Amino acid sequence: MRGAVRRGAAVVAFVGIVGVLVEIALRVAPGALIPLRLLERFEPSLRDGIARELGLNTASQTWILERDDGGPLLRLFKPHATVSYDVGDGIRHSYAMDELGFCNAARDAWSRAQIDVLAIGDSFTACLIGSPEATWPSQLGQLLGLSTYNFGLSGIGPYEYVQILRRFGLSKHPRVVVMHLYEGNDLRDALFVQAARGAPRPVALGGAERYDLTPVLDHPLGRNSRAVDLAVVWTARALEGLRPLRSAAAAAVDFRYELRLGERVFAFNPQNTDQDEVRHARALQLGAVSLAVFDEPLERFAAMAREHGFVPIVSYAPSAHTVYAPFVHFADPALAELMPWFSAAQRRHLAERAGALGLVWVDQTPAFQAAARERQGRDLLYEATALHCSVSGHRLSAEILAQVIRGLGLVAASPADAATP
Repeated sequence: MRGAVRRGAAVVAFVGIVGVLVEIALRVAPGALIPLRLLERFEPSLRDGIARELGLNTASQTWILERDDGGPLLRLFKPHATVSYDVGDGIRHSYAMDELGFCNAARDAWSRAQIDVLAIGDSFTACLIGSPEATWPSQLGQLLGLSTYNFGLSGIGPYEYVQILRRFGLSKHPRVVVMHLYEGNDLRDALFVQAARGAPRPVALGGAERYDLTPVLDHPLGRNSRAVDLAVVWTARALEGLRPLRSAAAAAVDFRYELRLGERVFAFNPQNTDQDEVRHARALQLGAVSLAVFDEPLERFAAMAREHGFVPIVSYAPSAHTVYAPFVHFADPALAELMPWFSAAQRRHLAERAGALGLVWVDQTPAFQAAARERQGRDLLYEATALHCSVSGHRLSAEILAQVIRGLGLVAASPADAATP
């Protein structure tokens, strides 16, 4: 009996020593040892402290916009908050938000009584490219000689776009509002709203099979020990991985691909991120989700345009693999048919609905594809790791939209429009 007690005590002592060493390591080098996908599931107060230590964005920098559509919490940045974005390859951009809490160049100040062009969208509109002046809304204003303002915010979708426009934008009496939809994840974000309203949540959305760790971590150790939280979260992920898949849409995803442009090869998505794009393509093909989730925000956008007298433009931003389709080689060969189908299905539905609602439809895909063919491996339109538009991609978006707005007769035409691809 005494031998068993001694062995038990030795095991406890060993585990305690290991735990202390792990705790020290996690406090010395949290950025290197705690993956962000695990950190997001830590106990909230502990997670926020680590995030501040690492210079990440936290909930304390935000406020909650009251919405009228039953969607999930919509967090916006507080005025003058300093916000950081990790765009991959060890590059992090930091921005000081303006007096409203959005990222804009000084020349695009919110304080103006009237603003000609408003942009609403997600990370394909927001400041993720190093400079507010380089975003397509700011470049569009310079091309047209009009005042612009950028409401872009990473991580939101079309329902949130109209909420932000309703809350802020209408007071500026815009002449044009551009809703910039992104092929890769706006369907996902629209489905999040439906799920918040109580609709069934397909496994394809990701996270549906995750354990609620709140009861497990809501105690002094959970609120103070990084080692305990990491162990709990890691264990939960391992157990979740053992659960049987309920849908083919939720199967493992390899979304890495290469662009083979002449003699040059560019590895895209090397970290295999944005897997939701593939899962939603599968789910749509299986009939598990519907593109009709786009209809409500488009209808609200059209109603606002009629009531407030602005020109509503729906601009479609394609994914990198769509733009470079002739040059793409997917790690998973099955995606070579699935992803083009997903792109075509979304564009077909959105064009049809935009036309029926009197919205100006701008599919940027053909112009981007033409530019990709012309430029080949020179001056890529997308960042290989972040998968977002490069500065050149933003510039092309601005040129496309400038041509459209001039074509509507809102500003004088430019000879350069004829050269826009």
